[in-house]
Amino acid sequence: MRSNLKTLSRYRKKSALPASVIGRLHAVIAGGVLLLLAGALPAQDIAVWGWQAKAWSDLLQEHLERDAHILAVPGHSAQIPPDAWNGDFKVVILGRGAPESLSQEEREQVRHFLENGGFLVINNIAIVGLAATDDKADLSGVADWLGAESYRTKSIHAEILEREHPALRHLDREDYTWLESERVVTGLTTGRNLIGQGGDSILMVHRVGQGGILFIFPDLPELLTAPDSPDGIALLETLKVFLNAALTGSPSPDEVFGNGGQGQ
Repeated sequence: MRSNLKTLSRYRKKSALPASVIGRLHAVIAGGVLLLLAGALPAQDIAVWGWQAKAWSDLLQEHLERDAHILAVPGHSAQIPPDAWNGDFKVVILGRGAPESLSQEEREQVRHFLENGGFLVINNIAIVGLAATDDKADLSGVADWLGAESYRTKSIHAEILEREHPALRHLDREDYTWLESERVVTGLTTGRNLIGQGGDSILMVHRVGQGGILFIFPDLPELLTAPDSPDGIALLETLKVFLNAALTGSPSPDEVFGNGGQGQ
């Protein structure tokens, strides 16, 4: 299946078809032949992956009135297909899941996606798929574009560290349930810790080229399962600011995703 995705990516790059058509090409395998069907997919800005992809899709439709394409490789539910992102989606959300580690080529494809204006939202344990080694906690191989070197189990009571940040100004409590966390990203290099404790983060951003990364540990679809959950709604408002910055440029992506550590 990966070779099929690569073939589709190469076709998109070489084809003389208009971008409006290429953006809606859909790959179908029939009798071993890769078919390209124009118009088979609606133009969408957001793609979602993971165990909760459908929940994320429903959340985005209900609360943001945005459709999302669900990323899935048939027969390989743990595979994230970054070669299918480039040029197709502005935002990719990796929801809760246990992805296979990306190859070196795939990590470079993620870098290309980010540097060329793509935005990656990483939720919960999906971050382990970015590991460059068999040690799922070791993120040092992608630290230059992730902005952090490791991910680990650690119980903390996180604090809102930048209350004037555009995505955090509405957070006016110290007892949100999701501030109690058992996993964090740590060893921040150029990442910007917005919610965390010391050098540990449960909400981190990183500006990469024309795009950026948002890591958010709290499981938003789960938080919103309770009707009118005030804690979930508060975190949803935070997510909206990040998505608006990525999709519309307002507020400025530099303001929302930038100004991290050295190298920004």
